[in-house]
Amino acid sequence: MSGESVGRSLATLVFGGAYLAVGLVLATDFKNLTERFVRTSVRTSRGMARVPRWRWLRQPDEESRLRVLVALVLGCIWLVERVWPW
Repeated sequence: MSGESVGRSLATLVFGGAYLAVGLVLATDFKNLTERFVRTSVRTSRGMARVPRWRWLRQPDEESRLRVLVALVLGCIWLVERVWPW
């Protein structure tokens, strides 16, 4: 085996081991991770509960809606043209 292929094999082994270690840590700490996420989301959503239900957020104007629509259309065109396998 050449030195380059040994280096690639070693790099693959190191990165694979690192990904495995991170995956195992996330899997074993999943319960604490989800509990912390729920506590954080509940804490940050408390401010939203103060807005009365009858006070709606103002609607975006027609120009903003048009910009979003154009961005969506251009994104779809880009997706079909660049990413879609022809």
